Amino acid sequence: MGNKTKQKLLESALDIFAEEGFKSATVQQIVGRAGANVSAINYHFGNKANFYAEAVVHHIKKTLPNASLESKSENSPEEQLRTFISQRITIFTKKKPPRFIEKIMIQEMANPGPVMDKMVEHVIRPSFKRLSEIMTNLLPEDCSEAEVRRHCFSVVGQCNFYLHSQPILSRLSPDMELDEEEAAQLVEHITSVCLAAVKAEHDKRL
Repeated sequence: MGNKTKQKLLESALDIFAEEGFKSATVQQIVGRAGANVSAINYHFGNKANFYAEAVVHHIKKTLPNASLESKSENSPEEQLRTFISQRITIFTKKKPPRFIEKIMIQEMANPGPVMDKMVEHVIRPSFKRLSEIMTNLLPEDCSEAEVRRHCFSVVGQCNFYLHSQPILSRLSPDMELDEEEAAQLVEHITSVCLAAVKAEHDKRL
């Protein structure tokens, strides 16, 4: 059983899970749509829970930026930060994550489980490591690990706000549309705010 079968299972799985939910979705439904057999699930994933977690991570990785392909290290740290932020804001206008993925992420934050573990290890941690490298190069050399981390959390929090708060934003500002023009302005706004915070750290040391 090769990778081709595994890919078919992963591609078929999320549609079924989205339609039926994790508990109601059956392995038989998924393998039927993928043109595989039940033994393929056990061979590639071990059990239904692991299969579910891998299917979610697979689709998130297809949607979100690849940390290894982000801003080139020869660019200035400021430009690297702008690229990092841009990739996370513009992804919501050009290739929006499926609503089911958003729901899963919210559910996992409320009740962390195997899916959250896999998301952190394979998607979130590599991206956060890249952001930490950028912020370390921007901040004063004597900044502690905790200070760098707080700046990173600030960047991530501002970006994620526009993903997870759409139901609130649409009610507060019905005329606001997260199109390409608005996304570009948000990128500049968030970048400016983050760089102002960096400048404040340098000013404190003068």
